[in-house]
Amino acid sequence: MRRDLFSVLRQFTGRSLTLMCVMSSLFFSACEEKSAIKTSQLPQLLIAANNLKSDAYSDLVVVAKDAKGKTVTAYTGTVRFTSTDPYSEFPASYTFTVKDAGTKKFPVKFKTAGNQTISIYDTRSTTQTLAKIEVTVGAGSPKNIVLTGHPVTTQAGISNTVLAAITDSFGNVVSDYVGTVAFASSDSSAVLPANYTFTLTDAGAHSFPISFQAAGTQSFTVTDTADELLTNNQSGITVRAGVVQNFSVASFPSSVGAGSSNTVTVTAKDAFGNIANDYTGTIHLSSSDPSAVLPSDYTFVEGDLGIKTFTINLRTSGAQSIIAIDTVSSATGGQVGIIVNPGTATILALSGYPVSASAGTSSNFGVTAKDIYGNTATSYLGTVHFTSSDSIAVLPSNYTFVTGDAGVKSFSGTLKTSGLHSITVTDTVAGSM
Repeated sequence: MRRDLFSVLRQFTGRSLTLMCVMSSLFFSACEEKSAIKTSQLPQLLIAANNLKSDAYSDLVVVAKDAKGKTVTAYTGTVRFTSTDPYSEFPASYTFTVKDAGTKKFPVKFKTAGNQTISIYDTRSTTQTLAKIEVTVGAGSPKNIVLTGHPVTTQAGISNTVLAAITDSFGNVVSDYVGTVAFASSDSSAVLPANYTFTLTDAGAHSFPISFQAAGTQSFTVTDTADELLTNNQSGITVRAGVVQNFSVASFPSSVGAGSSNTVTVTAKDAFGNIANDYTGTIHLSSSDPSAVLPSDYTFVEGDLGIKTFTINLRTSGAQSIIAIDTVSSATGGQVGIIVNPGTATILALSGYPVSASAGTSSNFGVTAKDIYGNTATSYLGTVHFTSSDSIAVLPSNYTFVTGDAGVKSFSGTLKTSGLHSITVTDTVAGSM
């Protein structure tokens, strides 16, 4: 009897056994046969969606329609969703109720901007998909600044480009961003872009030039001027010194005694004052002191790290300088204004007496105390005594130099005996001088 009723119902309704099972359950306690409902026998499901943003929930409306376009208010099927956005958030499967009256609004969230497809199917369908809609998902609000393109290693003074892209919380570029960004750097001397306001033409991304000038590990930061939380930085950038442009010649004492050995440090530097620790050029050292004892030309090695110390002996009193110059390039540098003080007096020099004079005529001459290098011993305070090969010569009395003499004193004397004669001056204590 039950099989006959099924046959009658099939003929009457034209529906499959699954639907008949639902109908027959009104009369019987069990259903002995059933199979899947064909898609053509299910109502049409329509999807509507708008204002889709990647970082916010949007409304997705599903409506069950019959072949004539009328809403099937009695629809109670179960639907499932799929999307081409693998990160999208959809509700779990949902079974329509009579209260839904064939229309249901669902919250959905996309995370990938661009063109996406939403598909929906009734779980009783044999071919599953009953409706499909293509939507354009816009990026959400700006949440990050993604920085790419700037190298992790660069050279001082070299301009490099960084691409700043404004993205939402899911990494989608916010193509309609028109905010203003400002740049800052750990390198106070870096050449950075001025504040920049994005335009729609930028489509959320713009390239900027950056040039570091200080060697070492540096970083730069990009920040929205209206939202300090919208910011990012690139750190750990190694900046090498540039080409050697000059030398720092320093650490030689500003005041030394003639003939004393002292050290000077030569440092190779680029145009920005960075130590060129990879410099391997050859330098020549010179001095304004013609009597200076200088080292031979020196070729830097990697282990020097751009810095080398040399020993130099200056011997000529007065203001002197030490100069370093690269033997190939024009790089140079020096330390000037080094005061070389004369040493202790070791010589008494007598000069100025005429080589030919009339007997009995008084003539002037000078006595200069000098150190071993011929510098005037300005601090000489010894006592001098005069003698002559002319036994009747009139000579100055012993004289003790004073500070005001600065090692030089004028005297007068008279030779009375004709012939070739000499005048000798001697320190009364250091007779050998």
